[in-house]
Amino acid sequence: MTPTFLYKGYRLTPTTTRNADGTYQARIAIVTLSGDRPRSQRFVDFELFHDRPEADERAVAGGKEWVEAHLNVTRMTYPTRFATLG
Repeated sequence: MTPTFLYKGYRLTPTTTRNADGTYQARIAIVTLSGDRPRSQRFVDFELFHDRPEADERAVAGGKEWVEAHLNVTRMTYPTRFATLG
């Protein structure tokens, strides 16, 4: 069973695949959660590795980096004038 990690409101699941040449493609599925339900999903590919645990470790680290880089981008903010309407 593939482990799932919760990180700052995102669910990170390694989806590493084995290639025909025996290398592993480090991959991660990043799901934005809204309560218990998924709101959006993104897949990110990283480097190739000769060892699956190393590829999975890179995928999780890369997923966390992606979350950190997109945390402020994904939060919707409204112009100040919307706060005064009402």
